[in-house]
Amino acid sequence: MERADGAPLARVPHAGARPRRPGRTAWQDRGANALEEDLRLVEAVAAGEPIHLVGHSYGGAVALRYAMRHPHLVRSLVLYEPAVWHIVGGGAAGDRATLRVFDVGHRVAELVEGGDHLQAAHVFLDYWNGAGSFEAMGATQRERVSAQMTRVMAHFTALFLDRTPLVAFAALGMPALVMSGGAGPRSGQRSAELLATTLPRALTRRFPTLGHMGPLILPT
Repeated sequence: MERADGAPLARVPHAGARPRRPGRTAWQDRGANALEEDLRLVEAVAAGEPIHLVGHSYGGAVALRYAMRHPHLVRSLVLYEPAVWHIVGGGAAGDRATLRVFDVGHRVAELVEGGDHLQAAHVFLDYWNGAGSFEAMGATQRERVSAQMTRVMAHFTALFLDRTPLVAFAALGMPALVMSGGAGPRSGQRSAELLATTLPRALTRRFPTLGHMGPLILPT
């Protein structure tokens, strides 16, 4: 897909697309290098050409890392509640509702490490989609989501280990659209708010009735 200026539009998936390397256990692959590995996937797709980047949740974090690494190649950024959890952990940002994402991430990791992927999926989905979301799924859907929990744990780990300071994003001078919902966990909304006030050319859009998974629910 291309924009009117001819630059390709690259969508970074919210949950990444990184296959686990054969022979590695789930815990060994829990994610210390997940962001860098997913960054290399975007680099391979972009092939050194200017692009417009679209990222949601974890994909937003990957998009931001790509923009920090290759600012001259990013024509614009479109972000929906990017999962830059490390910037919401301190100061005025660190209210209890915002910080609950850390509790959820650590609980998911504990459950995956203990082999209970089904319960990990339960915790994960009920946090992002609301209480009862997991139980409302059919058995096949639950199994499908549960099978993704090793990768989800890897993403949580990578995001919690990120140390890029909020002020560093002020160096990104490309146009940016930063979006958030109003019906999901506070962590996603707060990450968008902080980035919107830091990125020098950011426009904001808030969708009061959408949650964190809004881009996956609405038709494109």
